[in-house]
Amino acid sequence: MRLKLKNEYCIRKEEEFAIIFDRRTEKIQKKLNRISLAEYELLKLFCGKYTIPQIYELLSIKNEYAAVKEYIDGFCNKYKGYLEKCTENDVRTDIVINKTYFKKEYFESVLRLSTPLFISLVITKKCTSYCKYCFSDSNKPDVQSVFLDIKDISRLLDEFKKLGVANINITGGDPFSHPEIMKILELVISTGIDFNISTKKILTDCEIRRIKNIGLKELQISLDSSNNEIASYLTGVDNYYEKMKNVILELLKKEINVKVNSVLTSYNIETIPMLINDLEDIGVKTLFLTPYNNSLGRHDDLFFPTFSQYENLNKYLCEYHGKVNIDYQSPRIHSEEKKLSDIQNCSGGRMGLVVFPNGNVSICERILNDELSVGSIKKETILEIWQGDALATLLKPKKDSFTGTKCFDCENYNLCIIKKGLCFARAKMINDSFWSNDPLCPQDINVYRFS
Repeated sequence: MRLKLKNEYCIRKEEEFAIIFDRRTEKIQKKLNRISLAEYELLKLFCGKYTIPQIYELLSIKNEYAAVKEYIDGFCNKYKGYLEKCTENDVRTDIVINKTYFKKEYFESVLRLSTPLFISLVITKKCTSYCKYCFSDSNKPDVQSVFLDIKDISRLLDEFKKLGVANINITGGDPFSHPEIMKILELVISTGIDFNISTKKILTDCEIRRIKNIGLKELQISLDSSNNEIASYLTGVDNYYEKMKNVILELLKKEINVKVNSVLTSYNIETIPMLINDLEDIGVKTLFLTPYNNSLGRHDDLFFPTFSQYENLNKYLCEYHGKVNIDYQSPRIHSEEKKLSDIQNCSGGRMGLVVFPNGNVSICERILNDELSVGSIKKETILEIWQGDALATLLKPKKDSFTGTKCFDCENYNLCIIKKGLCFARAKMINDSFWSNDPLCPQDINVYRFS
């Protein structure tokens, strides 16, 4: 029997430990675990090249075969969720994400790595649609002519390879609004780094042929409903569904895999079953359902689905057994007692960074202005920014920054602000200040809706 690490998982070495993670854009922030360096070395053998008995032999010392067999069997059981059976013709050569920089990190958050694992490149804030719920508040007049320079992108990609960046999210605005998007895609594809790109643009036949010719294998399409009226209302684009349906069909005809993402709002959530059926007929195999979130961009509480709408959708999805793979995590639909343990750890600046069109770097794509910028790629390398004082100060803020807030004299300051990481975006949304408590904090007795 042969076992290999499942295709979605990779491993990367740090200085005193290693990590195993899901390399897909939608999972990389959520599915990461530390492993020992010994486990890292052993996992490298699970590439499909060796049978399990061959691994026994490779690791055995004279008279210790039985002990090695017992250890390997236990190891396979421990990592059974990461491993799968394979044939001798199904060998992986991309298990390890290599890097050339290692430095021991003295940091209290277990998420903090010596180099970024993922980067979001916001290459433009220009967009071909005007979505009612846009979290990045795209298409403002002062940002439509600002694009991340292709020379900077080329330099960044070279550095990403050296730093062991495993995933790049190319985003906007709409990335296909960048005048040099095809060249950017060529550069990114040439690195071999996993990446994701999403669009709402009604691509022309010529654009589809070009992305096929440069080797794009997969494209994420944003489509909220197969009800043409609703889809058009949400995007501000006439006849949006019918136009995008033709784009999807043409992409699939060119053997470009299409993933669809739908933002769940009160306007379209009841049409999702119809959308799933239509996508199944078209031949789309993957659908992401993303609950509408409060944001610092275009926001209106009216876009929040009701709790009963979520319950109806959950019931439908539990009973659905069709051909579309649906990636969805239902938000909480009942008010519950706030618990510090329920606040997710922040990966911003600990696992990844965001580069904006003007070259400024931040820890979160949802922070729209430069108030929390930690550097600029026009002046520094990504590594210099990652190891710089500005980022360190943001991740380990002094208590004085929170004077007059609930955080200042809180006994959980170190756990909440430093170890878990403050959600600056949520703090700004509700309190109109980055330097204030997360609204999900148990000390804040008010109940807020974010999804």
